[in-house]
Amino acid sequence: MIKKILFSTLLPSCVFLTTLLFPAASAKAQTLPVKATCVGPLTLQFSPGLGLLPRPTHLTGSGMVTCVFTDDLSTHTALVEDLDGFGNLSCLINTDTPGSFRLDWDDTTSSVVNWTFLKLGELGLPAVPRVFVLQGEIVSGKFEGSDVVLSYNDIPNLAYLKCLSGNLDKIQGIPTGTITQPLPSE
Repeated sequence: MIKKILFSTLLPSCVFLTTLLFPAASAKAQTLPVKATCVGPLTLQFSPGLGLLPRPTHLTGSGMVTCVFTDDLSTHTALVEDLDGFGNLSCLINTDTPGSFRLDWDDTTSSVVNWTFLKLGELGLPAVPRVFVLQGEIVSGKFEGSDVVLSYNDIPNLAYLKCLSGNLDKIQGIPTGTITQPLPSE
């Protein structure tokens, strides 16, 4: 019971602070009305495992997020399902890796997200996965037409060794996410 009270009390504050400390991947997301802010555990798997040089890689994942909807400040959970993408990935250099995932909301609705931007790693040395950013659009369901950004801001140091040996096959963490209203057409 105490965990639930602490979680429901701290979640909006954590999401707000995370938004201030770690702004979204693009300036576009920073200037748009936010429809929801989210946080929750996510597991991403890479096959074959990531190394220092890019190679064709299949990305899958799953998890669960808790989101605060800004229109009424209500809290909702969603399962992250069918996360799937493919592209040339490494711990250092990545090309666009298109893919999709589905959010199954606690009110039995869903959102299908297609992403076109995925960034893994950071510039500088050592440049192994310390940041993961996925940016896409909700193409159907709840919040259709909205933009989505999911990001981890720190991935455990163990990833350094696994990248050097070419077998970073999984990262786990608690990403933050935002769902924003897209810019109007000009």
